[in-house]
Amino acid sequence: LGFWRGNFANVLKIAPESGVKFLAYGLLKARFCEDASSPTTLERFVSGGIAGAIAQAVIYPLETVKTRMALSTGGSEYSSVANTVRRVLQHEGWRGLFG
Repeated sequence: LGFWRGNFANVLKIAPESGVKFLAYGLLKARFCEDASSPTTLERFVSGGIAGAIAQAVIYPLETVKTRMALSTGGSEYSSVANTVRRVLQHEGWRGLFG
C-alpha cells in the first residue's frame, strides 16, 4: 500500500495541468504568432514551452503534496491530500507548498 501513497494527488493534478497547458498554449499562440492558424515551428516551440512552464508553476503545490505523501513514513504524518495541505499551511505557510 505504501507504494501507492501520494498517487491520488498525482491523479488530481493531471486534468488541471493539461487544462492550464492547453489554455495557455492557445492564448500564447493567438497573441504571439503572426498567423495563429499555421504557426511556424519556432512559434509552436516557444508557445508550448511557455505554456508548459505556466502549467508547472500552477500545479507545483500538488506536486509538493504528492511528494510529501509518498515520502512520509507510516502514513500518519500525511494521511490525505487535504491533511497534507492543511499541515503544510499550518507549519510552513504558502511558501511551503512551493518548496
